Amino acid sequence: MSNEPLKLHAFDKPAASPYKSFYCQKTECYLRATSITYELAPAMPYSAPRSQLPYVTLPSGEDLSDSQCIIQRLSGESDDRNLDKLLTPAQRTQSRAIIAYVDGFIFPTLVWHRASEPANWEELYKEVFVAQLPWGLRDLAAAYQKRQYRLTAWYNGVGRHTPDEVRDILREWIEGIVDLLKSHQAPHPYIMGLATPTLADVSVYSLLVCALGTRSNAFVQKQILASDVLRSYVKHLTERWFPEYEEILRDIESDGTAGTA
Repeated sequence: MSNEPLKLHAFDKPAASPYKSFYCQKTECYLRATSITYELAPAMPYSAPRSQLPYVTLPSGEDLSDSQCIIQRLSGESDDRNLDKLLTPAQRTQSRAIIAYVDGFIFPTLVWHRASEPANWEELYKEVFVAQLPWGLRDLAAAYQKRQYRLTAWYNGVGRHTPDEVRDILREWIEGIVDLLKSHQAPHPYIMGLATPTLADVSVYSLLVCALGTRSNAFVQKQILASDVLRSYVKHLTERWFPEYEEILRDIESDGTAGTA
């Protein structure tokens, strides 16, 4: 196994902020969690092998696409890279179900929540299109992207829900994660109840920190910051994996007096 760094191709962003793309965040999070040496290479989907980000280029020159396929391939290369090696078969099945739900349903719901509520879309417009594109292009790009969000959400089903139903989906998921974390006694503060993080933590943490990293998910931010359990969980893993996310840590600390179980 080569010691040369692999190259992670993902959306460009400030170094001290999470990605808005959960899939890019999850992939980099896995690389941090397993101490795999990597280099960041800002990219856009049209330049990617499958027209999607992220993808990685291995030291051999081989390109791997899709966050879950990347993680599965790298996890199989050595025990050091397999965060789930201590899970029982039953736990591994549960972990896969948690990851699949976040990947395939909760993040698409979060994205539609950003795009479908006017106040959220206004924030996303400022953060992405105003901040990154010249005046003549930003409205065209925003209109195109919103249409893509709408089509994707409609075909996967979440776009057929009312705004209140979308919020209920996100609230219930957050409450479920809180209950799951509370069911494990210290010193096992992780999703699967082990003393070390697993791939389920990579997925859940990445979703939570993505939501905290943008003003376009204000409802979800409130839900996270209102929970002592989730603030502690995100703070711990941010300090462990992404200590440069200083604004996230400040937000967690500043809301420390407002939380509940």
